[in-house]
Order: sequence, then structure tokens, then C-alpha cells
Amino acid sequence: MTPEAVAAAARTCFEMHRARTRYHPLDAALRAGPLDDAYAIQDALHQILAKAGRGQIAGWKIALTSRRCSR
Repeated sequence: MTPEAVAAAARTCFEMHRARTRYHPLDAALRAGPLDDAYAIQDALHQILAKAGRGQIAGWKIALTSRRCSR
């Protein structure tokens, strides 16, 4: 993925966030790309958010689940 495509995808995500519009998936071609492209878009989005006044990343949320307790 080119740096321009990464930046464009990040701007698209930022605009959805800024406008508080319902999230819609990125183009199928982007979704089919390698994981490294997704991380590049995420990094670019974080830079845009920081420049927009959201600050730097303070931590990470991970999606983990635990076994359901049956009590």
C-alpha cells in the first residue's frame, strides 16, 4: 500500500469519527490487504488524532474474553 493510500484511509476513518457518523467499513481492497497495512493506517490515524488535539496514546485496549462462569 502506498503512503498516499494509507493517509487517505486514515483521513476517511478520522472524518467518520469527527463527524460522528455511523462507521462504515473501508473499501474491500483495503480490507483484503495484509495486516501490516492495517497497522500503518492505524498509526496514521493516531497521528491525525494527536494533531487534532486528542493527545498521544496513553494505553491500549485489547479484545480478550474470559470463560463464562456458570454460578
